[in-house]
Amino acid sequence: MLHLFRANSPYTVIILFILTLVLKLQALAHAIVPVPIPGAILYNGVLDFFKAIFGNHPAAYTLIAILFIFSQSLYLRGIALRHRLMVSPNYLPSLVFIILSSLHPAMGFFSAPLWLNWLLLGGIDIALGFTKSQDRSRAIFNAGFVLALAALWFSPALFFLVFLLLALVIMRPIKAHESVISLIGYGLPFYFALGLLYLFNILSSIKEWPQFGVNIPHHFHSWVYLPIVILGCLFLLASGVIRLSQNISRLPITVRRCWSVVGVALLAGISTSLFSTQGNESVWITAMPMLSLLVVPTMASEKRSRFATFTFYFLIIFVVYCQLALPS
Repeated sequence: MLHLFRANSPYTVIILFILTLVLKLQALAHAIVPVPIPGAILYNGVLDFFKAIFGNHPAAYTLIAILFIFSQSLYLRGIALRHRLMVSPNYLPSLVFIILSSLHPAMGFFSAPLWLNWLLLGGIDIALGFTKSQDRSRAIFNAGFVLALAALWFSPALFFLVFLLLALVIMRPIKAHESVISLIGYGLPFYFALGLLYLFNILSSIKEWPQFGVNIPHHFHSWVYLPIVILGCLFLLASGVIRLSQNISRLPITVRRCWSVVGVALLAGISTSLFSTQGNESVWITAMPMLSLLVVPTMASEKRSRFATFTFYFLIIFVVYCQLALPS
């Protein structure tokens, strides 16, 4: 079955969509109506818009979330192809992201972190192209601007400011004016946001921003779920990193830097998830795109590999186990 996703066939997209629907049946069965988040003015405005259309029908919101996850999986594949993170075109990044985003049904719900992923993927996509862009100053400014919008959308994404600065150091020679451009791009959305809050006389709402916490999952006490999830993800990550390290010397220097940026983005995503509002499992989806990219090298080898096949079936068994073992 692994060869179906290694192929660059348009029919694979149909298989991925069917797989997404099957793996999200648990989310559909426990669909909920999303609620406003204190201090998240942008998200709450979008939520009000959708509530005017769908009312309080939870299945409609979950179907939108499923379409988002499927679309983000294809965008993630596009990022990997555009920045040459894969030796040959395949759909493995999409496959791994769809599977890892199904480890908990909350990641399949309509939520602020799911919308946040669009901005994070966009910012990371721009950052990976810092060395390729003809107008580098514009790319650096745009990356800062997009990642600032992510922080305005969901305040724990402020950790991606550190990612932005580290990505500049990794991808470019250190230049003071480029750092200043990135900070100007990052600060501009906040300037506009303060102006709009003042204009509409709701400046007092700034007291609710940012919102941080310690996001310990509800199932921390469950020995049949959380430890297996942690160990499974660590195994997949370690396998991918080891496989990547074996081939890293053969890769162009720009691609090596891109993989370093992916690693930094994963740490920023984990930090965003860990220091989010307590008990919000849906926010862990912000770490899944970069984790997915780092898992792919294990299965992407063009030669037949027993370990690649083992990893593929491990992913399938892993997600099925997590969905069955999840405490109610």
